[in-house]
Amino acid sequence: MIRTHSGNNSATDGGSSQPITTRHERALGLTAVCAGTVLWGSAAPLGKAVDAPPLVLLVWRQVIALTVLVLFMALRRKPVRREDVRASRFAAVMFGVHLIGFFGAARLTSVAVVLLIYALAPVFIIPIAALLLHERPARTVVVLGAVAIVGVALVVATGTTQGSNPALGLVVSIGNLALWVLWSLTIKGARIRRVDTATWMLCANVGALVLILTVAIVVGEDLGAVHGTDWLRVAALAVGPGLVGHGLNTWALGHVDVGLASVIGLGEPVLAALGAALFLSEPLGPVQVAGIAIVIAAVAVVVARSTRGVPAPLAVRLRN
Repeated sequence: MIRTHSGNNSATDGGSSQPITTRHERALGLTAVCAGTVLWGSAAPLGKAVDAPPLVLLVWRQVIALTVLVLFMALRRKPVRREDVRASRFAAVMFGVHLIGFFGAARLTSVAVVLLIYALAPVFIIPIAALLLHERPARTVVVLGAVAIVGVALVVATGTTQGSNPALGLVVSIGNLALWVLWSLTIKGARIRRVDTATWMLCANVGALVLILTVAIVVGEDLGAVHGTDWLRVAALAVGPGLVGHGLNTWALGHVDVGLASVIGLGEPVLAALGAALFLSEPLGPVQVAGIAIVIAAVAVVVARSTRGVPAPLAVRLRN
């Protein structure tokens, strides 16, 4: 066994009292973060490929995701703990606002610009996690994280400004970045408390559906605006990056530092830019291709590294 910050504050589904992460569990956590990042990379291209308005897309995304999640929880036959629901109450609001901001921004500006803003998340998550949770990322992780951010900037620097309102899209993306940082740290806190992943996801998705559906009705959206093959894209978006991607990331934060996970997540923008180039005809130039190569190389090395940490007073309080 090895002890890391996440090891000392390990969170297992089911409330295990053993606060230690084994090498095997840590490897699974890293694998889950990587898989979730790949799935997240498909979210923006899939969402932008759907002709329906963002709110309509999100309503049906949530309906499909919740249907699958409820079926999973029914088959699992594990009772939902009241304390897990209480710990997940903030997820209900944050997730809905995040989804509206993310897909709204992707319509207002280019996918590449939206994801460049998200690439700045480690700049805030790593120092905040160090201050509050005493995470101690290895120097290699910090340095390569900075290199990866530069690579993401190259991907976007020569990109297009496609979208109905690029300036507003930039503002929305910046606001959503702040929310994403808070969301990531809140998930880590919940996993330190050993909140069940499926329960967290259930509360987040129920809250998001209520919020998004309310907003859609208030602004007068036509919920029947999804047609033809767009249903396949909405279903893929709901199950892939929506349910499985977020579920893997949430579970993994019980075994991996949130700072490390945010650096690995830098692979999402380049995957999204590649997807947008292949399926949405958003062009990539030589500089962007070079940036993609830099990010992929940096993230690959980060995945092979480990972070170290010490028990944090806040983390211990949250856990107890």
